[in-house]
Amino acid sequence: MANGPRDPGASPKNFAEHAADQTLFLDEQLTPVLTAAQAGQGHVFFVDAADFVYGTFLCCLWSFIRLFVRADSGRQRFNVL
Repeated sequence: MANGPRDPGASPKNFAEHAADQTLFLDEQLTPVLTAAQAGQGHVFFVDAADFVYGTFLCCLWSFIRLFVRADSGRQRFNVL
């Protein structure tokens, strides 16, 4: 069985190995899809996940009086793409 990225027994990659992996991904997967999209044969969307925390955070805000808002523990999260 090959060592996966989350395998605690996996050896860490050096910079050259990471660069080789990224080059391989660019050449074999990303470039063909981008070329097809530029030719009008599909669409490419780049997304980044965001986690919204159900709760409040202490922050600084100018106000005439000090106001505290009661909130939940903040352990619930909503994952959005």
